[in-house]
Amino acid sequence: MTQPLASVIIPAYQAERTVGETLDSVRRQSLARWEAIVADDGSSDGTAAVVERAAQQDARIRLVRLSANSGLPARARNAALEQARGHWIAFLDADDLWEPDKLARQLHRLRHTRARWAFSNSLFFGGGAAHPDGLKYARAWRPDNPFFPALLTGEGVPLLSLIAERALLEEIAPRHNLARLFDSNPELKAVEDWDLMLRLALVAEPDYCPRALVRYRAHAGGISRQADAAYRARLALIAKYRQIGADNELCRQAEDLQRSKYAVELLFAGRAGWRGLLAGACLSPPISGRDAFLAALTALPAPLARALYRQALTLRRRA
Repeated sequence: MTQPLASVIIPAYQAERTVGETLDSVRRQSLARWEAIVADDGSSDGTAAVVERAAQQDARIRLVRLSANSGLPARARNAALEQARGHWIAFLDADDLWEPDKLARQLHRLRHTRARWAFSNSLFFGGGAAHPDGLKYARAWRPDNPFFPALLTGEGVPLLSLIAERALLEEIAPRHNLARLFDSNPELKAVEDWDLMLRLALVAEPDYCPRALVRYRAHAGGISRQADAAYRARLALIAKYRQIGADNELCRQAEDLQRSKYAVELLFAGRAGWRGLLAGACLSPPISGRDAFLAALTALPAPLARALYRQALTLRRRA
């Protein structure tokens, strides 16, 4: 088999309904030299069967089966990474989609910029009230240089758009072992991708493509109490970087942002406590335009606050 130029890492759990479409979006890539490694994290539905059928049709697709569900996407990704052979490593979740020129366009840019990792804009689709469709980044947005401070205090990078040089990932992996790249600490569940991006940004600046090369499926149905665990994980990750020497003021700003995001999640979930949390997070200087807008929401009835937030986010994603 020809050596793949890019390895696509896809963790999957209970993804029978979406993983076939996800793999189709990889198979439609204009770049032919790829391999896709799907790590099925102990699914009890037909996820593995869908992947096996796709692998029978296309030898570039491989299935790795974990014997039991770990509940940690990091472990499934690491299991797939252990099998990766490509010079470049790209990431995709089992319910998201790529545009046909995603790999080719990013690798073309990387050859010209000589960057060692890259990401692109992302298009949200299919979401509910808290997730209007549209672009993640405004069309005029560009990453700061250096990127680490903005990444720690900002919104993060869409992992499904990320591609990185294998050698760079090995540099930042524990003991330079690619199969240990993602931190599988349960306290960091759901933020292991943010952790990876922060580690990348500490050692290399990225290339950014403003075109949306990927589509993120924002699931409808509202926000559950899983938001509590995700919020704790985000604060735990910030604490990790404070301990290893990140600027304390940057970490404070990052914590305020995560508190405001959690407050919005509580608002859309119809849960109490969002007003006080949002006011406290948004009134610490420096106060941005976003902070002022969110603080103003606390004076409104919850239905109106939700409507205005959604309208503002819709406008931003269409900017």
